[in-house]
Amino acid sequence: MRGTANLFLIALLCLCCLSGCGNKRHGSMPDEAVGNLQQIKDSGELVVLTLYSSTSYFNYRGQEMGFQYELSEQFAKSLGVKLRVVVATFPCMELWSEWLRIGL
Repeated sequence: MRGTANLFLIALLCLCCLSGCGNKRHGSMPDEAVGNLQQIKDSGELVVLTLYSSTSYFNYRGQEMGFQYELSEQFAKSLGVKLRVVVATFPCMELWSEWLRIGL
């Protein structure tokens, strides 16, 4: 009886593993993301919404810096567009979502 239960669990585990190997498009972006990327390229500008902090974005002696800024700057360069940074004055995620939805 115990051998049957173990066999059943192994079969169930194999089935779960194999179900993850379906016809998914690995390595490609969803259609919506491709459309958004094309909009960014068409507009010629990547708009990044971030907080003003020492780790994400800050201005030191007129020079823009920060980890998120540097990543965004490199991404904008790779797309061939200019970067515009919008600093959120307060950490309100609901408002950020709305700003991003309307394409601030």
